[in-house]
Amino acid sequence: MDEQLWIKLHADRLLLQFISETGNYTSHSTDPTLAPWIYGSLETTMFEPGHPPNADAKIYKRVLRLKFDYIISLSTLTSPASVPVSKELEIQDLEMVSLDRSALSFCLHFVNNSFSKAWIHWQDPDSEVDCESFVPQLYLRRDSTESQKNSLVQILSFQVTSQQLAGEIGVQEFLGSFFRDAMGEESRLWRSLYTHDNSPALEGTPFCVFLQEQSCGNGKDRKSKEGTENIHAAVARALHPTMLLFLSHHYQSNGWDAERALSASDMDVSLDERLFAISVSYTNKTLSFFAHFPTMTQLGGGRYGWQLRYEHTETFTLSSPLLMRERLLIFNAILAVEQQVYVLGRLFPFLVQDFGSRAC
Repeated sequence: MDEQLWIKLHADRLLLQFISETGNYTSHSTDPTLAPWIYGSLETTMFEPGHPPNADAKIYKRVLRLKFDYIISLSTLTSPASVPVSKELEIQDLEMVSLDRSALSFCLHFVNNSFSKAWIHWQDPDSEVDCESFVPQLYLRRDSTESQKNSLVQILSFQVTSQQLAGEIGVQEFLGSFFRDAMGEESRLWRSLYTHDNSPALEGTPFCVFLQEQSCGNGKDRKSKEGTENIHAAVARALHPTMLLFLSHHYQSNGWDAERALSASDMDVSLDERLFAISVSYTNKTLSFFAHFPTMTQLGGGRYGWQLRYEHTETFTLSSPLLMRERLLIFNAILAVEQQVYVLGRLFPFLVQDFGSRAC
């Protein structure tokens, strides 16, 4: 059966459970758009030794590589992973290229020289593009927009000369604008949210959520227990249909019925390594990255079920104004986020209008 049709017929019959500290939420018993908050499984220790085997093992390995190669690489002493860039973007005669292209070429060379040619890896324009890897391909793909490519210029050139003004303005609004440009403003595959937005969840199946954290004015910010729950709730609500989509793909790929009674042996059947979504939460002072994917767990009484797994990958403390190293760190991480969203868009092309006409 066609995967898109199978998902439409069976997704609402899959049991996906969200575990909170006060009780359980399931896709069968409660409308996720009406729940006061939905808290995913507590942040686990995926990146520590001794992680138990599970159906999410391949996802874990891919997230781990993405984490160390692109999300935290600039915060370590090791050289960051390379970002492939077409030689078409090398500096050319100013009379032959647009001003935007010249500025982008200048910024790419500035980055390359700043990191002793450890970041950018130049490739010939006709080099094969890897559309399945987590390695960023934005500067090699033919369907990348100029706005997406020029987001590097945007983040490097954002300046507030007054220290006092920089403290008043902060970086939160700038980051939101940068994320929109880097991800592609018209894409259906990602979404912007606010912590205390209680409006019904929008329709769609986002593969990435950018959450702008806002104080509700009564001290319930991210440092409080309720503030943390609000953050988890907003993301879990938005990613609920995405997790069902991932499970539907897993069931359909293995020929399973939607009412399948899961057993311990099903943990040996690995989910596709690409089946994880990303959330990025940010304030004027912090930037956090999380990976989200289904995980199988024992529910009690010998029964097994699915939970939303909520993995904290990294949190950065931001300066105001942003330091140059922080700008490159952010851009490095967002390139990897954009690549993951693009890969999932290719895996589920029916979610993107006219996707078949887009070249890799």
